[in-house]
Amino acid sequence: MPKPQNTTILFVTGLSGAGRSSALKVFEDMGYEVFDNIPIQLVDGLLAMESDVRKMAVGIDTRTRYFSPDDLLNAMRRIDQDDNGIAARLVFMQAEEAVLQKRFSETRRRHPMAQDRSVQDGILHEMDIMAPLLGAADYVIDTSDFSVHDLRDDLQHKFSDAQVNNMLVTVKSFGFKKGLPRDVDMVFDVRFLRNPHWDEALRPLTGQYKKVANYIEDDEDFAAFWQNVTNMMDLLMPRYQKEGKSYLTIGFGCMGGKHRSVFCTERLGDYLREKGLSVQTQHRDMPEV
Repeated sequence: MPKPQNTTILFVTGLSGAGRSSALKVFEDMGYEVFDNIPIQLVDGLLAMESDVRKMAVGIDTRTRYFSPDDLLNAMRRIDQDDNGIAARLVFMQAEEAVLQKRFSETRRRHPMAQDRSVQDGILHEMDIMAPLLGAADYVIDTSDFSVHDLRDDLQHKFSDAQVNNMLVTVKSFGFKKGLPRDVDMVFDVRFLRNPHWDEALRPLTGQYKKVANYIEDDEDFAAFWQNVTNMMDLLMPRYQKEGKSYLTIGFGCMGGKHRSVFCTERLGDYLREKGLSVQTQHRDMPEV
């Protein structure tokens, strides 16, 4: 039986402790046929097997026998170049060095690159080895701030059947006082707009409330700013789609991440959906009201 057309094979790799094993469990729940820790030399035989599965996920990292970043990248190029209806994509799981150290300390697991060195040295050594894959990845997922549930939500958004072959746009609000989100591709600083925090009636509310929206829209510079934002989106979105970009994250930041950034995030999300794009909105620092 030949492989069905439009088969997708995801190679899931990344840094030890960044959540690769958890990601594979999520892919399995999403209907992917999952294979973990198999040598890249066996992938051709795997693809040649009779199967009607349209989605496969293969976990490969530095623990895999005969692991080589170059071999993995060459195998992916070969798969993409063959006229077999199979698309190979690379998913790279990463997290900050300090987060990885904390995870290994809490679980008391040995880092695979730290058999004869400190955990920190092992992490840095693995980062060097994996650098070519990070640079070539189709999807980079930073789990530094993720819980298991956050990881599941993120993967489901990115790899649901409706999203695999289409660009997914994430619009995210945040507060600068807690730092920039790690995953944003583009940031708009909206701290110049009128701040509802200084209105006692609006302070307890969030940017999702109509009263707050009206207050921000009354800023004399908001209309010109928003026209420039939408003009930029109209220019960039078709170009990103033409380039084949799989996902894009746009951030709006204000001081606390509660009013101005939330309002702009919701408004841009609505605008992009009206343009026919697949969009999700997230509010990193917005409190529940």
